[in-house]
Amino acid sequence: MNPSLRRTLVLLATLLCLGGLSRWLDRPATVPGDVLSHDPLFGLTAAQAIVSDRALFTEVWSLRSDTPATASATIDPLPRSRSLAIALSGHVKSPVRLTWTGGSQEILLRHSGWQEIPLASSSGKNCGPLHIVATVAGPGEFVSVARPYYTDFLHGSTARLFGRACTLGLTFLWITLLVTAAAALLQRTWSDLPVYLLPILGAATVALCGYGLFGCYFIHPRLGDIAAVALGLAALGRWACDRRIDSLWRDAAWTRTWLALLAVGLLYFSLLHFWNCDAPWSGLVGTRYTNGSTADHMLPWIYAERLLQGLDSRILDTDWLSSDRPPMQSAWIMLLGPWLHPGGGPADAISQAMGFWFQLLWVPALAAFFRRLGLGLRDALLLVFLAALHGLIFINSIYVWPKLSAAAFCLGGWVLLGSRLDAKTSVRDTLLG
Repeated sequence: MNPSLRRTLVLLATLLCLGGLSRWLDRPATVPGDVLSHDPLFGLTAAQAIVSDRALFTEVWSLRSDTPATASATIDPLPRSRSLAIALSGHVKSPVRLTWTGGSQEILLRHSGWQEIPLASSSGKNCGPLHIVATVAGPGEFVSVARPYYTDFLHGSTARLFGRACTLGLTFLWITLLVTAAAALLQRTWSDLPVYLLPILGAATVALCGYGLFGCYFIHPRLGDIAAVALGLAALGRWACDRRIDSLWRDAAWTRTWLALLAVGLLYFSLLHFWNCDAPWSGLVGTRYTNGSTADHMLPWIYAERLLQGLDSRILDTDWLSSDRPPMQSAWIMLLGPWLHPGGGPADAISQAMGFWFQLLWVPALAAFFRRLGLGLRDALLLVFLAALHGLIFINSIYVWPKLSAAAFCLGGWVLLGSRLDAKTSVRDTLLG
């Protein structure tokens, strides 16, 4: 078999496997059980997301009163599992009593942080129903109960972590496929372009193709899906037939720069998920290292989602309009448009991962800038890694609003123009920059 064709088939099989794993592992971590009964005076509050130091729990029941009061709640049905847990928060003098099939426990809540209680069953039977009895003495005392959740490998935080890692790999390989094909095409058209410029110029070419996809989705979602599939097939075809792909990956300037992008991405992903968490990726980004961040990092996905579903995209959320955000990042997310329809992959994780790699384009752009200044490849990448340790760059890379991506393209255009001024700069080169 042709080595290029074999490489393409291996890449395609890896993409399919990662896509399936990301969809299977990144499932909701909470159980389907809900509050069936509760005290009519103090009961179910509106479901709300509550941020703690470890996770983002969903409150399903709470007790607050200005006078002494006792209330109870029952949560069921709970699935047959030995790996369920529940989180409680509050400040009360009297212990909260939990009773479930095969176990019971009294919990004393003396601070507002969340306490995670495993619902172990000695008999291995169904953990439910879960019965909760709480007492408050008056103002200042309260009890909050979060929705039960899984803690084992197949359902809990670990599964979501592995699912997101698969999503990260899926999106990286897809972007690598498209950018490498675009870089090979650029090298064929402009053979005198420095290789250190090809990573950021290839990404810029893919982003322009994303603009074309954006227009197709704007016309009709099905037209956008067809265009996205056609773009992917064209990239796969170039991988299978173009020998320049092999020469690119044998060139240290290309390979090491792209591996530096991957290394910085894995470092940032590890720091973001240093503590396992059941929060959605978008919620984790907004709460892990910042306090009360706005939804700016979600607007590109909201815009893309509305176009994917054929909805009116003028109003995004509350007072946000689609014209408030340039559509470039939305277009970049749409490169995986067919996979983002309902029933496809985990949309939140995929959109955040695509935005994550989009912001990290500052890595090849900055490397090209240092190479343009005359530094060797090793020194340039060393300075890139030093820049990656800066907190400002870290936060703006994981919080995927279109800031660093814009800086990357501006810097890449400047480096391109600077590199062409040494020779006779043509109108074509100027327009490309």
